[in-house]
Amino acid sequence: MRADIQSVLKTWERENETTLEVFATVPEGHNEQTVVPDKGWTLAGLVWHICISERWFCAEVMGASPDGDNPVPPDAWPDTVEGMTAAFRRSHAALVQAVASKDEAWIDEAIDFYGNPWTRMELLNLMLRHEAHHRGQLSILMMVAGGQPPTIYGAPGINLEDAL
Repeated sequence: MRADIQSVLKTWERENETTLEVFATVPEGHNEQTVVPDKGWTLAGLVWHICISERWFCAEVMGASPDGDNPVPPDAWPDTVEGMTAAFRRSHAALVQAVASKDEAWIDEAIDFYGNPWTRMELLNLMLRHEAHHRGQLSILMMVAGGQPPTIYGAPGINLEDAL
């Protein structure tokens, strides 16, 4: 397998570990927390969006559908972040296996993404940026809910009380 493909798969694993670390610090019991009341993501909605987006990118957009049931159905999420995390772990493992089993020609093939040609390699990288973006939003929601996100990329987490 080419070095660039190995690199994106390795980065995907690292980013997944980081997301799981963030999920582990999400305070339970604050699923309806928002930054602005009645607007934007809820804490649980954003966690679930992160969970289902990986599957959407891989299975729906890129066509790497893993065998078995979908543990992260878009319209039915578990009641707890712990339950969402368990489903995300199962989904991620199946998706990595499905993508890693594809050949180089498949990864290099351009497919339609909202009317534009993107290679699957470009889409994998977009998927990683999408997850990092929403992980940042989740960190803010966690602080509003009284939680403390972990250190990400070596930078210390910000304590909301110190920031105000």
